Amino acid sequence: MKDGADYTDSADGGSISLAGINEDNENCDPDYEKGNGAGAYFAETNETITAVAEPAEGYYFEGWYDENGSLVSTNPQLTYVETIGSVNTYYARF
Repeated sequence: MKDGADYTDSADGGSISLAGINEDNENCDPDYEKGNGAGAYFAETNETITAVAEPAEGYYFEGWYDENGSLVSTNPQLTYVETIGSVNTYYARF
């Protein structure tokens, strides 16, 4: 199902990283939790962000979805530019 009903928050299906960002960056908070997820990166205005989804063995990457469950991209690399006042939340589905 594509409406999110058959998905659970889990790291079993794969991992997500931010290209060029390591956990020592002052805008990275590995202890931030919202919902069942953990970790956050607080981007600067006009900063280009690239999130990379890597499926675990036995899984495949289905796509990036927004907080409304709408498909954003099927490319494992999602790149966007942070804008003033925006809060971008995307979920990788494996």
